[in-house]
Amino acid sequence: MRGILAATMNSTINLVTGLQVRKEIFGLLFYDGKKSELYFIGSGDLLSSEFFEGGRILQELLLDLPEERKKHILKLLGLLKRKGLIYEQSVD
Repeated sequence: MRGILAATMNSTINLVTGLQVRKEIFGLLFYDGKKSELYFIGSGDLLSSEFFEGGRILQELLLDLPEERKKHILKLLGLLKRKGLIYEQSVD
């Protein structure tokens, strides 16, 4: 799983400063208040906006999910990280 998102499972996933997210029918809508930009992520029901509230370790968030769903979530998180919408914070 590390190949999809270069995170250790002991990381928290956080929104960058100034970014807001909300759940929409298609998936997630991210709004960057600094740049006045919108990002539409067609994630369906894969993630909720609460996923990004911070403080929860990635391993805990993925616990008890089927392997295929975990892979899809990690792939999506990798995309969000490459777009500069999220960052990882190690809790080691």
